[in-house]
Amino acid sequence: MQEVEAICDRVIIIKKGQLVADSSAADLQYEAGHQVVYAEFDGQVSRNVLQKIPGVSKVEKVTANSFLIESMAEGDLRKTVAQFAQSNGLLVITLRTEEKSLEEVFKELTR
Repeated sequence: MQEVEAICDRVIIIKKGQLVADSSAADLQYEAGHQVVYAEFDGQVSRNVLQKIPGVSKVEKVTANSFLIESMAEGDLRKTVAQFAQSNGLLVITLRTEEKSLEEVFKELTR
């Protein structure tokens, strides 16, 4: 898939003879409305606390102080996480948008 990302302008994915995707690699990697952010905090935070962020659908612990946070809500999830952290006395060290790899998208579409 790395080669596809490097040289192709357009990606077509076929599953069992059916067209499941026909778009640019960048468009396939950005699923409308679906956001994932990586957040690292200065201290320990529980998954349960982060699940309370409005619109959050999933929280996955990466390390003791960092998480992948997913949302289907409108708006920038980074802003929502930052506001939540500030209102709960948490210090955010890192906050960045995560993109799915083309390989992850392919696996999801061909399951």
